[in-house]
Amino acid sequence: MPQVAAHELPEELLRAWAHLPPERRRSVVEFARFLEEQEVSGAGDAAWDRITGDEGKMANFQQWADRLLTEPGSEPIVTERL
Repeated sequence: MPQVAAHELPEELLRAWAHLPPERRRSVVEFARFLEEQEVSGAGDAAWDRITGDEGKMANFQQWADRLLTEPGSEPIVTERL
């Protein structure tokens, strides 16, 4: 991916944004908020708290984790490593 000069960034973002479907746009906004929160707080703890405090997101994570554990070749999560 080519480097974008700071003064060209807003234009580049708008160009990319125009080609994204709505669900991807939401992901971009969520990621931007995550990055902003890290900058403001100096750490990512608040962002993770927001993610893990959301029942819907945690349910999605649980489904993902369960699916990984049932796939052939997947390794169980060792809680001592978390």
